[in-house]
Amino acid sequence: MTFSRCAGLTRTAPSGSSWRPFGRGLSVVGAAILLMAGLTAAPAHAGAAEHRGDRPGVLDVTASNSPDGDRESYRLSSDQLEAGLINVRLHNAGTVAHQVQLVRLHDGVTAEVYRTQLLASHGGTALVLADAAGGDAAIEPGGFQSSYINLRAGHYVALCFQQGGDKGAPHFAHGMFSAFTVRGQDEQDRPDGRVRGTISAFSFGFRMPALVNKDGLYRFRNAATADTHELQLLKLAPGRTAQDVLAWVRNGLTGPPPIVSSAGGGGALPPGGHMWVKLHLTPGKYVAVCFVPDDAAPHAPHAALGMVQGFTAA
Repeated sequence: MTFSRCAGLTRTAPSGSSWRPFGRGLSVVGAAILLMAGLTAAPAHAGAAEHRGDRPGVLDVTASNSPDGDRESYRLSSDQLEAGLINVRLHNAGTVAHQVQLVRLHDGVTAEVYRTQLLASHGGTALVLADAAGGDAAIEPGGFQSSYINLRAGHYVALCFQQGGDKGAPHFAHGMFSAFTVRGQDEQDRPDGRVRGTISAFSFGFRMPALVNKDGLYRFRNAATADTHELQLLKLAPGRTAQDVLAWVRNGLTGPPPIVSSAGGGGALPPGGHMWVKLHLTPGKYVAVCFVPDDAAPHAPHAALGMVQGFTAA
């Protein structure tokens, strides 16, 4: 697996690895491209009433790909959802890492227009036609990631910005692009169950517990005032540390990677945005990172600016 243009960085994965790094597998690239394009995400509707519903709506997203990696696709459980709390559940049935990033199309923009412009710009400036709306960060083949997001009424697209297959083209160019609609009154809710804590992203760092429950439900909050951030979780290689990851990122992702796999997390959120992420981790040492490129030139990934935080899952 090689890292490609998410933050303008490339690397080669360890031999025998089944996962592909940023851009060619790790979902960090997804949010990164979103931000490079100047994409901003809209927080949940401010006037929405707080309430407790029966159950959240469910959007199951099954990601798959052809053996050669030149065709990728999603299968959505529904293309019509009710506004409010949605449980987004990503199932990776493919052979490389996949993510699902949700974007809400601007009024008057159709999914076909968005896709055409997205392809023409290779994931560039066409992204100003939509707002990021959360999602599930990259997981390994056979993996599962679950999150809860309040979605307001509108037209949405689920897509994957990972790269691979045909000359490293992003997966959305190979078919991993699905439209759906959210209808009804905008409302705010929260998932049932114990929320074990809050993971906060800020510019440029994370605040999170030093010890994280491997199967816990956590609120992910973007506490920044101007920057969009994601929560990508990566499992550290034995004996490696967050400082190794930081040095590796600042060195252009060259050399043996200090990580062994992508481990899910939450998609890009706007300043002030929040969602809930249900973790599915194996015990061990991890880092939380944000690879969204900074708005200021030279558009370094936020991880290179210090947004790498180590933690232990138990």
